[in-house]
Amino acid sequence: MPTKMDASISQEMVYKLDKDPAYIKKIPACMQTEKMALDVIKKDIKLFKHAKVKTPKVCMEVLAKDGNYIRYIDAPSKQMCKLAITTTPTALQYIKEPTEEICKMALERNGSCLQYITKQTASLCKIAIASNPLALQYAEKQTEPLCLMAVNEVGSVLQYVLDQTKRIVSAAVLQDGLALRFATIVDDYICMLAVKENGYALQYVKNQTPDICLTAVLTNPDAIKYVLEQTPSLCLIAVLKNPLAIEHIKDQTEIICTEALKKEPSVLKYIKVKLPQYKVLAVKTCLKRLRRDGDYINKISDKVLKDVILKLLFKGSEKE
Repeated sequence: MPTKMDASISQEMVYKLDKDPAYIKKIPACMQTEKMALDVIKKDIKLFKHAKVKTPKVCMEVLAKDGNYIRYIDAPSKQMCKLAITTTPTALQYIKEPTEEICKMALERNGSCLQYITKQTASLCKIAIASNPLALQYAEKQTEPLCLMAVNEVGSVLQYVLDQTKRIVSAAVLQDGLALRFATIVDDYICMLAVKENGYALQYVKNQTPDICLTAVLTNPDAIKYVLEQTPSLCLIAVLKNPLAIEHIKDQTEIICTEALKKEPSVLKYIKVKLPQYKVLAVKTCLKRLRRDGDYINKISDKVLKDVILKLLFKGSEKE
C-alpha cells in the first residue's frame, strides 16, 4: 500500500508537473501515470517521448495530433498505424513492415511516401503516381506506362525518367514544353511539340529551323529573344502579336519600330535609336487613343511619353 510519504511525493510531482510539463523527464517510470502522460502531451506533444506510460489512450491521443510520434511507440497496433497515417502520411517511414493496406493509405494521401516502401508493387506505384506524379523518382521499376502516367500530368517529371523513349518525351513536352530541357531524345518533331505548348521552349532547341522559330514566336511573341537568327519577317510577326517584344529585337528596323509604336506607343522606351518620327508617331497615337478613351493616360507606361502628353493636354486646356 502507498504510504503517506508516497502520496505526498506523488502530490508534489503532480504540482511540479502542472507548473512545468518538462518535469516529466525527472519522474521515475514507476511513478508516472496515464493522467500525467495525457496532461503533458496536451501542453507539449514533444514530451511524449519522455512519457513512460504509453497506454492505447495516450498513444491514440498523440497520433491524432501528429502521426510521426509513432516512432516512440513499441509495437503499435493496426489501429494506431492507421491513425498515424491518416494524420501524417509520412509516418509510414517509422512503421516496421507496414501492410499493403497501410501503404495504400499513405500513398493515397502522399505519393512521395513511395520512398519509404521497400516492397513495391505495380499497384502501389500507380497509386503513388496518381497521387503525386513526382513520386516516379522513387519507383524502383519504371515501366513505360508508369512513366507516361507521370509525365502526362507533370511534364517536368521527365527529369526522373531513367530510360526515356520518344513516346515518353513527346508526352512530356506536350504537357509542358519546357520539359524539353530534360529530354535525352530530341528531334525536330519533339521540338515542334514543345514550342507549340510553350514558345519559351525554343531556348532549349539547338537546331532551330525556320518553322520551329515561327511556331515559337506565334505561341509566345517574346520567344523572339531566343531566336538565334532573327529575320526581319519573324521580328515583324513578333511585334505585331506583342509590341513589347521589340525589347528583344536586335535589329530594330524602321518598319518594325513603326508597327510596334502603332500598336503600343509606350514601347518607345525600348527603341534603342529614338528617331524624331518615332516620338511624333508615339505622341499622335496616344492623343488619338485618348480621344476614344479618357482613362488611356493611366495606361501609358513610358514616363517620359506620359509627361509629354500631359503637358500637351494642359496647354490645350489653357487655350480653351
